[in-house]
Amino acid sequence: MSAEDKTMLISLIIPCYNGEKTISRAADSVIAQPRFDLVELIIVNDGSKDGSATIIDAYATKHRNIRAIHKENGGVSSARNLGIEHATGKYLAFLDADDWWESGFLDDELAKELTENRFDIYAFSYKNVVTSGKYAKSCRVQPGTDYYTKPERWRYNWFHPCSIIHRREFVISKGIRYLPTKFAEDMPFAEMAFFLADSSKRIDKTIFSYWSNTASVCHTRNPIIVYEESIKSFEYAREWFTSYGAEYNIGHL
Repeated sequence: MSAEDKTMLISLIIPCYNGEKTISRAADSVIAQPRFDLVELIIVNDGSKDGSATIIDAYATKHRNIRAIHKENGGVSSARNLGIEHATGKYLAFLDADDWWESGFLDDELAKELTENRFDIYAFSYKNVVTSGKYAKSCRVQPGTDYYTKPERWRYNWFHPCSIIHRREFVISKGIRYLPTKFAEDMPFAEMAFFLADSSKRIDKTIFSYWSNTASVCHTRNPIIVYEESIKSFEYAREWFTSYGAEYNIGHL
């Protein structure tokens, strides 16, 4: 059965801007998964000026369940939101171009769990790896399930946004999207999802490694721009939560 003949279990969206040095590592980590056949990998080239586009197209040509999308540069939020619009899987997952999925994450056991259940959100453990690769800190979740009867704040805790996957129909039906900012955009998305979710489940299994790269955008960007974008993100998020009658104060910055 080809990838086009089956329903994809997870649509994994990777935004890529000038990621020619790392995008292959990210893509290869997904391809190496035991059940890669159940993954729709969507790589969104956000107007890269390096060789990223050529690399992404090569992966899409070789693998039928990898899709390459090219757009003008608009920032990571616009890239992820475009990926959401094109996704077809039961669940949505996100990964940055300089991070990678952990070996053996999507195996038969997890595929069975995701296929047979329909939690709005799954939260997994993850690793934080320094640039040298010589140190990795494991951030583990406490296994459990939660069911909610109404929207409520403070459900989102310390999870990394890329350690969470969301049921696609839930995200689409609730209109949850990444905020139109170029920094501090991922945490509000997770907060909004948890706020509106009816259920969530935590599984102590490592989904990905976050590469603490000192050369990444968040470390090299002008601090004034970072601050301004963070404020903009906060204002957008506060407006969204206020529309639901919930507070969102400056403590979230």
